[in-house]
Amino acid sequence: DYGPTDIMIDNIGAIAFAEGRGNFSKTKHIGIRHFYIKELQENQIVRPMHVPSKDQLADILTKVVTLPIQTSIVNRIMTQ
Repeated sequence: DYGPTDIMIDNIGAIAFAEGRGNFSKTKHIGIRHFYIKELQENQIVRPMHVPSKDQLADILTKVVTLPIQTSIVNRIMTQ
C-alpha cells in the first residue's frame, strides 16, 4: 500500500471543494465527475495539494505558454 496519490492543484477553491471546506451553495452546476474526485479524497485514494501556478508542470499540456515558460517547465521535468 503506497497511500493516497498526490494531485497538484493550483486552484485553492478546487482544493477547498474537494476537502469539503467552505460555503458551496452555488455548486449545483458541478458535474458528477467533480464529486467523484471529492469522494476519492474522502476515501484517501487521492490527496489534493496546492502548487503555485508558476510551479504547475501540467500547464505545458493544458495551456498555451510562452517559450520561456515552456523551456522552464521542460527543464524541470527533465531533471526530475
